[in-house]
Amino acid sequence: MKLLFHDSDRPWPIDLGDDRELTPIDEGSTLFALSHKYHVPDVIARVARSDATMVDREGMGITLDPCEPVHDEPVSATGFAYDDPGLVDFWWDRGALTTWQTIGLTLDAMDRHALWDVALLAPIRYVRDLVGGDRALARQMTHDLAKIAGAGLLSEVNTYTYRTGDVMLSTAQLYRPGQSGHQQHIWQATLDEDAIVFTTHPGNEPYATPGAIYDPDHYWTGSASLPWAAQQGCASIVLYAPAFASPDIAGLESSAYLEYTHAFMPTERFDEVHRSNHWTFARRRDAYVALYSWREPHWRHHDPAVTFTNGLTQPFDLVAPGGAHNAWIVEVGEATGWGGFEEFCAAMTAATVTVDVISEEGERSGIAATFDSPSQGILWLSTSGDFCVDGATVDLAHYPRFDNPFAHVERGATMVVISDEIGTLTLDLDRGTRTVTPNS
Repeated sequence: MKLLFHDSDRPWPIDLGDDRELTPIDEGSTLFALSHKYHVPDVIARVARSDATMVDREGMGITLDPCEPVHDEPVSATGFAYDDPGLVDFWWDRGALTTWQTIGLTLDAMDRHALWDVALLAPIRYVRDLVGGDRALARQMTHDLAKIAGAGLLSEVNTYTYRTGDVMLSTAQLYRPGQSGHQQHIWQATLDEDAIVFTTHPGNEPYATPGAIYDPDHYWTGSASLPWAAQQGCASIVLYAPAFASPDIAGLESSAYLEYTHAFMPTERFDEVHRSNHWTFARRRDAYVALYSWREPHWRHHDPAVTFTNGLTQPFDLVAPGGAHNAWIVEVGEATGWGGFEEFCAAMTAATVTVDVISEEGERSGIAATFDSPSQGILWLSTSGDFCVDGATVDLAHYPRFDNPFAHVERGATMVVISDEIGTLTLDLDRGTRTVTPNS
């Protein structure tokens, strides 16, 4: 394998021993690869190459609820003040520009640095124009619009990943569900680097400019509303039920959404794809994925001459029309557990799925789904936030920073230990040291 790195004159090849060539575009990876001093610890490489079936749970991010009741002196659970001018970069880095807790800090910073004509911050100018200098009114307004105004907020998240040597399924569980989103990727089934599946709730029709992806595009790059999602082992339930009506007033156009959800499943990247009513199945080598939509989906065909398809020429957009409320269910598997692909598909098709819609009206929206998974038992998820497996409630919050067969690290810990049967890597974040030791 040769890694090719380019400067202004010529490529710099690094020969890794076989005839494949990769041209990376990530600058961080390039710098690591060119470094003469940095060496990836062997235990990290072994973890990356492991084909053992495993579950990884991770908790990360800052606790910040833009929907909590307004009060005069909010206190951050993390100890970081909401009104400290020295923490503007901290809160803005987390997308917390328009939460009611931080809106005063944001308005002050924009006044102080004359940022009102910055195009990226135009929505905040809309808030200023409505409330003038009344900070209390600004707090109340951003609270009332919290499900829309916090689209870019990067708050606390608890992720769950199931991985084998052939397939991986990952879910960001109950991440700001029902609220407006921007560039959040809530779940994905990965069968290889190109054979992937995920869903979104689009905010606009696909852009008609070939060869370009625009940051504001809410068709693929983010969800107009974020779903309730939960995972158990190799199966996930994903419920779309926007907790706000699609706005049609000036200043909030970017938070509008379409009345359907859809899935990305690039058929030409799989070895087999077929549909059976509400189910769609795909295989890539020995990895399988089954995708269910409560609203029966169909392929939407895109003309590459009209819509940007990133080189795809076969169907990849599985649209479920009929409304923004929908239940998607996904389960992955592999040949070692199921044998043939036909057996996998037959078992999923025979599985019982029940969906109950409580309401489809703004904040009163509600939906629940039950999936009798052939491998994981009876899974039930509701927009109440409850997730049950075989009748037992599962806590989807309060995950450690890392929890998997190779590492268990609590939130806030400054010592990270990664270990397998051969060796151990210890990272001391306080001292800035890295120690590698063999296991006896």
